[in-house]
Amino acid sequence: SARAAETLTPVILELGGKSPTYIAKDCPNMKVVADRIIWGKTTNAGQTCVAPDYVLCHVGVLDQFVKQAIASLQRMFGEHVQNADLSRIVNENTAQRLIAKIDEIEKSGGEKGKVVHGGLDVCDAKGRFVSPTVILEPSLDTELMREEIFGPIMPIIPVSSDEEAIQYIAKQQGGMTPLAFYVFTRSSKVFDKMAASCPSAAVVRNDVIVQFSSSYLPIGGLGTSGSGHYHGKYSIESFSHKRATIYKPATTMFEYGGVRYPPYSGIKGRALLFLSGMPKVPVIYSPILVSIVVVLAGVMYGGEYFPAIQALKERLMNVIADALMELSSMLRYE
Repeated sequence: SARAAETLTPVILELGGKSPTYIAKDCPNMKVVADRIIWGKTTNAGQTCVAPDYVLCHVGVLDQFVKQAIASLQRMFGEHVQNADLSRIVNENTAQRLIAKIDEIEKSGGEKGKVVHGGLDVCDAKGRFVSPTVILEPSLDTELMREEIFGPIMPIIPVSSDEEAIQYIAKQQGGMTPLAFYVFTRSSKVFDKMAASCPSAAVVRNDVIVQFSSSYLPIGGLGTSGSGHYHGKYSIESFSHKRATIYKPATTMFEYGGVRYPPYSGIKGRALLFLSGMPKVPVIYSPILVSIVVVLAGVMYGGEYFPAIQALKERLMNVIADALMELSSMLRYE
């Protein structure tokens, strides 16, 4: 980004961050919710920038979700998880970093959280394998909660209300903006409140990471998670310059009586004063409009050749000016 700035080259930055997931008390079918979250957390072993990083779950449905999340893991990967359809970690150092996060929780004896599924037993740094692990109530001061996980470890934090979830996200993010925010709820009101209270580059209701698969949605970061958009037409727009182009005939007819040229005294000034206060509307192209322009042009310029038209022009301009001033007054007072 810094190098691009030197030459004012446009860039798209998609960085990442800790993308939160919130499960409201009125969440939909819990089996579906758990399947979707576990799928999103374990896709490519959690090594996607839009993976759900941690889950905030309402205490009213916490036990249901933990039970269903474990059941989802067992259905998807079985008892022998190392032989299942689960990706490996990109390299040994990254695998060791993830294993260290689990190790910190296990060594705390429950003070910094509790491993309720998975853990260190089947992890293998040299084999680049990290077992899908569910951790309940990890402390904010753990490595697990201080940085983006980017692996198949899912922290679950119980909250007692929507407001507590909002406060937790604000505290955890510390002014940073995640790449995604996932909200599971039946209520449009709850979803709107959560989306409005928790800034993110993207927000999804009742699913995870699917926004990334659509070419009709703009994908990109916000604030600390990046900038710009891509996918589909948004990629073209990001790296294209929208060049303004205007064509206007250079004829007397389209000078409209020279109303834009000084001096601006008298009728011309009054007309410009009104026009400057009018709302901007698109020009309407039609045979009727063209006819009106032709008639007005004839009245404006025919006076040079026909005295009667000159008198008509003066009367018409006075009538128009008075009408415009009256309309302008009405619009301002309204």
